[in-house]
Amino acid sequence: ELRFVNGMERGPGVKLYVDEPRYAYYDNDPSPDWGAIYNHAAFMQCDLCPEGYRLPTKKDWEILIEQLGGKLQAGKRLLPDGDSGFNARPAGRIDDYGSVLGNDFVFWWTTDFAPKKREIEAYSPEVRKNGEFKIRGQDARMGAYVRCIKED
Repeated sequence: ELRFVNGMERGPGVKLYVDEPRYAYYDNDPSPDWGAIYNHAAFMQCDLCPEGYRLPTKKDWEILIEQLGGKLQAGKRLLPDGDSGFNARPAGRIDDYGSVLGNDFVFWWTTDFAPKKREIEAYSPEVRKNGEFKIRGQDARMGAYVRCIKED
């Protein structure tokens, strides 16, 4: 069962940093333009993709990046002004303190777990508004976006 968390709360009351499925909205706006931000527990435990689609792996993201010209070009092509049709809005993420890093970054989840630097860490592709692209480990209890991909 997914549980909504008010995305504008600050401090430990946000409670995305739990192992239970949680979601919130960027700037508390549930409009389809932004979509929901999920913690990794929601990503892994709930059926978030429509029929015929699945959750992406780290490898899926790496293939997409290669197809878009590598890390130096792919990020710019994924943003709304890019030519990929992806339209990645830099709507940030939500952490346990409610910060969303909105207008600077956009983060998504993969199904893969990263080598642990923190308690629970998962790979998260990110694009900065300047087009910089990275895939790195993030605390899996924070909230990030989900992009589903079509099954083969």
